[in-house]
Amino acid sequence: MKACFFDLDGTLTDSRDGLFRCFRAGIAALGLEAPDDARLGTFLGAPLPRLFRSLDPGVTGAGIERGIAAFRDEYAVCGVAANRLYDGAAEMLEAVAREGAARWIVTSKPQPFAGQVAAHLGLGARLDGIVGAGLEETDLKADLLARALDLAGVPADGAIMLGDRDDDVIAARANGVRAVGARWGYAAEGELERAGCTEFADSPRDFTARYVR
Repeated sequence: MKACFFDLDGTLTDSRDGLFRCFRAGIAALGLEAPDDARLGTFLGAPLPRLFRSLDPGVTGAGIERGIAAFRDEYAVCGVAANRLYDGAAEMLEAVAREGAARWIVTSKPQPFAGQVAAHLGLGARLDGIVGAGLEETDLKADLLARALDLAGVPADGAIMLGDRDDDVIAARANGVRAVGARWGYAAEGELERAGCTEFADSPRDFTARYVR
C-alpha cells in the first residue's frame, strides 16, 4: 500500500449529533419541516444540496445557498466541537504511517471545514493532506479522489479508499482504487454492497489488522 485515503464523517469521526442539529437549521431556513433522524441519517456525509433537493425538488439555487448559510452558521457554533474520533482511528492512522504509506482525508465536506475538524482533533501530524469539496459542495467524490491521487503522487493500484458511504465506493471504483467499506459508519443496510463494495472492516482496529502490515 502506497497511500490510504480516508473519508471523514462516519469513517474517522462520529459527527452525527452535531450534523443533525446543523441539518435542522438549514432545513428551517427553507421553511421546511425536518424529517426524523432515520431519514436525516441517510444524508450524513453527503453534499448539502442533495439534502435540500430531496426535501424540496423545486428548491432554487438561492434557496440552496440560504440553507447552506444557515447550516454553516450553526456549524460554527456546534459542528466542529461535536466531532469525536472513533475508537482506534488515531492508531489506524499511525499504523498506516509506520507502513510508509501516505494518509489523506478525502471528503465531500468543504475543505476549510474539514481542516478545522482535523485541527480540532489533533490530526495534523497524522495526515499528509486533505482534499475536500468547494464551498458550493458540488464536487463529485470521484473527482475529489482523483485530485488526491494526483497530489499524493501514488498509483491507483497502490491505494486504498476507506469510507462508509456509497459515494466512497463509487469514487474508488471510478479511479481504480481498492475500496474498503467502513461498517461502523453511516451507510444504510446493503448500501455499500449495492455500490459494488466487496471488502469490509468492522472497526478501525479491524481495518488495521486486515489491511495494514
